[in-house]
Amino acid sequence: PLSVSPSLATDEPRALTTAEIERSKTITHAQPTAAAVNNRKRNMFIAGGLAILLIGALVAGYKLWPAPKSATFQSMKITRLTNSGKVIDSIISPDGKYLVYVLSDAGKQSLWIRQVSIANDTQIVPAAPVGVFGTAFSRDGNDVYYVIKANLDRGTLYRIPALGGTTVKVLEGIDSPVSCSPDGKQLTWLRGNFPTQGDSALMIANSDGSGERPLATRKSPKVFTPIFFTGPSWSPDGKLIAASVGSFDAPFRIFTFAVADGKETDLTPTTPLRFTARVEWLPDMSGLLVVGGEGPGISQVWLLSYPGGALHRITNDLTTY
Repeated sequence: PLSVSPSLATDEPRALTTAEIERSKTITHAQPTAAAVNNRKRNMFIAGGLAILLIGALVAGYKLWPAPKSATFQSMKITRLTNSGKVIDSIISPDGKYLVYVLSDAGKQSLWIRQVSIANDTQIVPAAPVGVFGTAFSRDGNDVYYVIKANLDRGTLYRIPALGGTTVKVLEGIDSPVSCSPDGKQLTWLRGNFPTQGDSALMIANSDGSGERPLATRKSPKVFTPIFFTGPSWSPDGKLIAASVGSFDAPFRIFTFAVADGKETDLTPTTPLRFTARVEWLPDMSGLLVVGGEGPGISQVWLLSYPGGALHRITNDLTTY
């Protein structure tokens, strides 16, 4: 800062001293030239422009970069919904409000529905001396599919309104639960002994049972596991169907099959489970729920990430799922 000497504060003019003249020259020479000012302004303008571009890029990146997905099943609570001890199969509705289950009692099986939050159990398919399995909701939650087997004959698929009504026969040759396409217009399921004894196939048909065709087949001994507790799952984007493949002398593997051409992809990690049963896509396609086990005995529920294929256990207790 420049201070003014007391002698300069008077009204009377006087001659400058030699020291004051030299100081004036120094201050004058220190003032920036017009070119320097322009350069400084140009540099500040460039720096400001770069800062604006950087901020814009960061904002755009924040909006476009996928948000990190929250961890799945980090906190879990198990609640008992039935108390009879006679429930052998169940399925939850797409909106999570209803539960349909199979009740087995005195050699007969029946189909029931109840709200998850209220114990208002209602029978929708009467008890009969048959095997009932493969329950599945339609995508809109309005209908329930179920399979009936009697005397080891070919399974027959039926459809009934979720809250009860007229039963409609859909198709035959069913060995697993069905899974609906996202638009509800098609079904997929597993069929055993196709095309020959011991082989199996992943099948597709229209929701009314017409136009059935195999999407993929497997030769024995490594086959689709066509038993009542297994089943394929149609992906939420409609492009893939996931299913379990394996044999009893080798680990089972989870494959996806492209609906368009049947192209298959192995999702199984380096160390697969000893056996796997039913699979189910998560709604955001971040993974699949898998029922399976590392050895004989207790089966648990697992999460298989997609498309990475990382395997994480969800349940860890003495219950068999």
